[in-house]
Amino acid sequence: MALFYLTPTFACDPAVGEYGQAVQLFDQGDFRAALSIFQAVYQANPQCLGAKLDMAESYFMLREFDEAHRLFTEINTLPDLPIGIRQRCEGFLRIMEEESAIQAESVNLNVPARPLPRLQVSVGAGASDNVNNGVGFDALTFDQGVLKGQTLKLSENRQARSGSWHDVEVAAQHVLPVVYGAETRAYTTATWRGNHQEDDPNLITMKGMLEVKPGEWANQVEPRAVLSGGAVLLGGDYYREDIAVGVQVQPKWLGRKVALGYQFTDSDYQTSTVEETDARHHRVSLSVPLAVIGEHAKVGMDASYQWPESAERLADYHEVSTRLRLNIAPPAKRYSVALSYGASQQVDAAAYNLLVFGEQHRNLQQQVVNLGVAWQADKRMTYEGKVQVREQVSDIPIFNSTAVDAMLGIRWQLD
Repeated sequence: MALFYLTPTFACDPAVGEYGQAVQLFDQGDFRAALSIFQAVYQANPQCLGAKLDMAESYFMLREFDEAHRLFTEINTLPDLPIGIRQRCEGFLRIMEEESAIQAESVNLNVPARPLPRLQVSVGAGASDNVNNGVGFDALTFDQGVLKGQTLKLSENRQARSGSWHDVEVAAQHVLPVVYGAETRAYTTATWRGNHQEDDPNLITMKGMLEVKPGEWANQVEPRAVLSGGAVLLGGDYYREDIAVGVQVQPKWLGRKVALGYQFTDSDYQTSTVEETDARHHRVSLSVPLAVIGEHAKVGMDASYQWPESAERLADYHEVSTRLRLNIAPPAKRYSVALSYGASQQVDAAAYNLLVFGEQHRNLQQQVVNLGVAWQADKRMTYEGKVQVREQVSDIPIFNSTAVDAMLGIRWQLD
């Protein structure tokens, strides 16, 4: 969006036609209103090819492909066009041509158009300074309960230490046929993490999600319903199984498109050494876009509140969390940067373990900083890097932890 800063050829006065307002409307999903402003800017200044490109993208988002194809083609034939803009135009043209081919084939076969699933495979390698789940001690002396005055020492091979791993993930996304005006998407991922330490078990995570949202008649609030589930295998044994249902709406509030959500999750835990237990909780969430910086950087905030229905597995706690996020994606979209800071607090309603810890509550406070960088080498391959720093503080020292994780990987788009 808003390419007036790229080259003199794309020079635009952001004050003409309230260009900045159009960019904000586009980012909020109001493509029709943004389009009318981009048109006014381009009519006032035909040299503002950035507005023409924004018009083409607006038509694309509105699925008015004939106009979008015409504008992208006109821009793509210009001499001395920056490589990033040319690749961007060619990418949109390729998407529209592929969709047209699918529709043409469906007409010939007299069957509904059904695009193929989108399939991704990624591999990565990472390292951490604390692979034993952040146990922040090698020796701990108890000051309450029946163990008061005694010291617990971790064995040599379980002490806080550095470690490494490798991940392999397969992800698929498929758009299902529209039924009664509702759009449906299915997502599934499977991840295998192989730890390089002999005494650390490998981890397999499987997730699936079905998302249903109404068509254009509900565009004002964009409601959607989600059914999801998953399983975690630790060392070949089922450790946890989850199922969740949720709903979300995205109305405009004070001129901004916010997301309000609710989710109910039921988790079952069972291993060869732990008796089957259950945990159910509710979560409400709010996501708000705060600002657009420099036309290509976005700042947002997420907040949530979680409370239990069943505390059989975990302590009876309530959790409040907030997160600030910054996303940078230049118009060429060859690379992106995501930075976030999150803080959460769990407050226990009762003592965690009277026998061992006396009257102490966990009362966990956690801070997490995430930094992610992605660079798209071509339309199918993307290089990724991630760093996470997290710290957890508790009234019970055994739950204190600090850890740093770093990962480098490659992601392939196979379809």
